[in-house]
Amino acid sequence: MDRKTEAHSTLKARILSQALAPGAELDETRLAQEFGLSRTPLREILQGLVSEGYASAQKHRGARVAGMEAASLRAFFQTAPGLLATAARLASTEGAPRQAEALQEALSAIRVATEADDATAAALATHALLHQIGEMTANPYLRPALTRVLIDYTRLSAPVFETSGKKDRKQLRKLLAQKEILVQTITAQDPAQAAEAMRALWQMAQTRMMARLQPEPLPEEPDETEQPPAPAG
Repeated sequence: MDRKTEAHSTLKARILSQALAPGAELDETRLAQEFGLSRTPLREILQGLVSEGYASAQKHRGARVAGMEAASLRAFFQTAPGLLATAARLASTEGAPRQAEALQEALSAIRVATEADDATAAALATHALLHQIGEMTANPYLRPALTRVLIDYTRLSAPVFETSGKKDRKQLRKLLAQKEILVQTITAQDPAQAAEAMRALWQMAQTRMMARLQPEPLPEEPDETEQPPAPAG
């Protein structure tokens, strides 16, 4: 992999895993030094990230990681389920056998990452799986929209793969099992079942996303002005 390709892939992975947070500045000088590139190829990389939806750019202000404001999140949750189900349906009828092999490779990477409790690797491997499904649709209208949806899907789901006990591990194994069903239905060229499998996967992932977005509130501090109740008698 040449330096330019490596830099492009590395920056994508950092954005997807939120190692680069939404809205973070993509400083040309620092990144050029880090990857050993001149400013011109680095700018081409940033322009590519902007065109793909990973970053945004404003005149005279440089590039920043794409934000996740309330309005964009609302649009994401409205759009993602339908796009994902449609992609699964089309992939099952339009995908080539050699593309199905890539699904199995991504699925294998998810298994390894899940067993190793590697949340970042599991999120990126899931992104690769869903991206490959998008490629299998061979649909020039759907693929750009799905690419943008998957950026936020992966950023939101990165914490989903973190485990803090047996319950989390059990839920992640269920997610893995559902992805296996999804791949099976696409490979079997069953569009109705593929769409249903994707909808089920979305519901499971969304539940965990929302649990991370809506944590339990912190306990309230006791009011020091309140007097303890007087002892009986």
